[in-house]
Amino acid sequence: CIGPCPVAMDISADVHLELCIMDGNRSFQQHASTPAAEPPSSAGSANLPMAHAGQRHPRPLRAAALTVACWGGAAGWSTEGHERIGSIAQHLLKGKHRAEARTLLEGDLVEFAGWEKEMSEKRPETKALHWHRQTPEWTCSAGLGINGKVHCDNKEAADDSILCVLSVTFKKYAHDAVLREYPIASDPLWNSESNFDWKNYIKDHHFEGLFGSATAELRWMVTLIGDMHQPLHWLRENDYGRDIKVTFRGKEYTLLSFWEDFMPTQLPPPPTQFELDQQYSSRIQTWVNMAPGELFRSWAKEGSEQACYRIYAGMDLSNTSAPVVVTEEVFSRWRSLASELTSRAGQRVAFVLLDLLEHRRHKEAHSQGRGRTTRHTSHSTNLAKNAAIAAFLVPGLLFLFRWHDQNSGRAGAGFSLGRFGVGGGGEGAGASKKN
Repeated sequence: CIGPCPVAMDISADVHLELCIMDGNRSFQQHASTPAAEPPSSAGSANLPMAHAGQRHPRPLRAAALTVACWGGAAGWSTEGHERIGSIAQHLLKGKHRAEARTLLEGDLVEFAGWEKEMSEKRPETKALHWHRQTPEWTCSAGLGINGKVHCDNKEAADDSILCVLSVTFKKYAHDAVLREYPIASDPLWNSESNFDWKNYIKDHHFEGLFGSATAELRWMVTLIGDMHQPLHWLRENDYGRDIKVTFRGKEYTLLSFWEDFMPTQLPPPPTQFELDQQYSSRIQTWVNMAPGELFRSWAKEGSEQACYRIYAGMDLSNTSAPVVVTEEVFSRWRSLASELTSRAGQRVAFVLLDLLEHRRHKEAHSQGRGRTTRHTSHSTNLAKNAAIAAFLVPGLLFLFRWHDQNSGRAGAGFSLGRFGVGGGGEGAGASKKN
């Protein structure tokens, strides 16, 4: 089990999901242990074929089902949270960019705010993609990753966890020629030893219906960027907040449900268009100067720090039997934090979409043999490169032409630069000597 499962499970049996009794999983247990209401879907369908009790699953499907048995109900910001993120991103996509993004995603960002909830209900095994996982798991005292390092190596970060899935999806739709214009990553997210194959992963887990088109994959990417900004998705301790009970105004929640379901309904109005434009223009100066993998990793570390220092910090967890009381002061701080995080998530969704649109235009121009600059193009760097090339190339060419001119002049034949007024040798010089 990926998530904590408080009971023993017979892994050697087919799939005894009924043994893993956890809040939020009962409907899935019943669905998995009773005949399916619909016939098995074909490959590429969005519906997972569920086996009858006692019927064997294919091996990858059994592993995926066992994974899901230990995940709770929530899988990211609620629909309200994603709607707010999409609305903010939408306001930053202006003119033709908004139309291009709509074409890319086959709809406005706000229109598929419920995409995550819909996919989680249809394909519960996809919930694992929305969380950070590593081996061993990190703690607030140690920090995200292992010894401060976070790579997609199935140790510091699982290949199918949120950071790696987001990064590999972006990389799939990026154009190599544009990627070369980004600053060189000082610490790449994938090292040379990584052998993760996204296509094989999709095939092994029967995700073809989910990641089978550009539209579906890019919708997943947008959703995962939003979930990156839900801090509890980074820290697996306390089962991402499910094991902690909190009370607020006389009502009880888990810490996770409080943040994912309740908090998005309590947020203040989003920033004005002017405020959004100001924040965005100041922030992209940093984002544009980082390689994609390193940029996404910096967002991951930021989220993990928010979980430790702005959510868990100050919470008294010594008495696990009693719920933690959320005071009005704490609620106010958390409300401001959630407002800031959803605003930042919307801005980053817009940034990444604009980046991919630029990759797309560059790829089309490249296929037609046309050059095109991007916002990652460094004109000063290109000028320096061209000047360095010219410093070696031009003198070399002049020397070669001079040498050729002199030798062809002695031979009395062949090409000579003398006729063009370059150098003193060649036919022009030979003719003057004869005269």
